[in-house]
Amino acid sequence: MTGNSDKPKNKMGMLLKNDFLASSRVISLVYIVEIIAFVFFMIIKDRGNNRMLALGIILNFAIPFLLVFVSLFFVVYDFNKSLYSQQGYLTYSLPVTAKQLLGSKMIVYGLWMCVSYVVAVFVWGYLASYAEGNENVKMADVALTLFGMPSIAHIKVYLFYYMIMFFVILFSFISMLYFAITASHMRTFQNANFIWAVIICLICAIIMIIMIAIVDKNIFISFLVYDEGPTKLVIGKKNLSDGVSLPMSPIFYLIIQDIVLFFITSTIMKKWINIK
Repeated sequence: MTGNSDKPKNKMGMLLKNDFLASSRVISLVYIVEIIAFVFFMIIKDRGNNRMLALGIILNFAIPFLLVFVSLFFVVYDFNKSLYSQQGYLTYSLPVTAKQLLGSKMIVYGLWMCVSYVVAVFVWGYLASYAEGNENVKMADVALTLFGMPSIAHIKVYLFYYMIMFFVILFSFISMLYFAITASHMRTFQNANFIWAVIICLICAIIMIIMIAIVDKNIFISFLVYDEGPTKLVIGKKNLSDGVSLPMSPIFYLIIQDIVLFFITSTIMKKWINIK
């Protein structure tokens, strides 16, 4: 067990360093693949070979997704291995608190997820900028407007919004997995901890979906995207005749949920964990 909160806190830096080094050995390999794919696209983008150009675009669109999901897999795998396998005896003997152990995992892997997200935004943003310089794309933008559909500029705003939403949901999913894995190693659930981890995670996911629907229905915080003029954040209902309202309240709810799950998970780690 991790002991009391009076343990020295100067080991947190070493904990962060070890978690970062352990994770970088695997995740950095995918970044190398992304760098190679992006360099490949930069080399062939102006050479007039449409097949190679299409291949470069596909690779640079798909690999950032792969990067995010590889990061997610390793986040879950390393959390379970380092805390709840035989390695857990060594981890829990470290002179750090449960909050520090969990916080280190959340900080390091949250950082990896953020970096993965930034890489995806950069690559996709570059692809979008490249497309905007193409005359066929400019003509498509005019056609979209004529048919009453969002312009490419607005589509970029929507994509950015949904990428943020995707990242926040992904991070919340990690928080739920950490909670479910930790709760499943309590003595009551330990004999079938994998099954219980799945059940607990599913229950949390159902609760999250219900709460998001309730929050979205009753708390109105929106990002307004006008057909003409600037976008802005508003609190309260606002009817739009010339734009789209993108709800922000679910994002704020998920952030609060992650904070609550962090304290619940760290409390279970401190008081009720039973390592095999």
